Amino acid sequence: MRARDKGTQRAAYEVAAAGGALMAAAMGIGRFVYTPLLPHMQEALQLSPGILGWIASANFLGYLVGALLTSVLRPPETPRRVIAIGVVLSAITTALMGAWSNVPMFAVLRFLGGITSALVLVYTTPIVFVRLAEMQAERYVSLLFGGVGAGMAISALLVAGLNAAGFGWRVHGRWPRFGHALRDRRQMRRCRSRGAGPQCALRALRQFSVARGSRDRQS
Repeated sequence: MRARDKGTQRAAYEVAAAGGALMAAAMGIGRFVYTPLLPHMQEALQLSPGILGWIASANFLGYLVGALLTSVLRPPETPRRVIAIGVVLSAITTALMGAWSNVPMFAVLRFLGGITSALVLVYTTPIVFVRLAEMQAERYVSLLFGGVGAGMAISALLVAGLNAAGFGWRVHGRWPRFGHALRDRRQMRRCRSRGAGPQCALRALRQFSVARGSRDRQS
């Protein structure tokens, strides 16, 4: 094989692998990470199978809405930017699931996560397909969709590993505390910005301590 052909094949491999990484992040992890996590959520939060089904359905609905949006909206001039925003929002909505314990917020986050994962899938696929066709390297397309399976496997292994290490379901026990800490610190910053003095900050700190104690007992 000539050096030019080798360079083309390597470029094709990199394009397909990059697309697969996007699929792993937005689809395999962003969309399917809660499949292995749901039994632990059910046990910790005492959720019924019906409620878990509604949470999952919100994600499916979001995925449908996201896919339909791409068919009715004008194609973006910079689809790569949409893909980047979608991956970032998918990560944010996934992480924020650990910061709440109420079902409506779970459903909203999973709905938004479904939309972002659909956008990433719909806009990433044609870009990779066209680039591989131009390089006559269509055989690498399996790497693109293999990313979904890789992300699902990573999700399952991560949840199983954290569970075996004794963590709760909230990253498995750290994500929500991170999220709650951010909110509590924002509250104390608002106290300082308003010039409300130490009483407001002490009240926010007291609320944080009570909430943390309650969350620790639940874990």
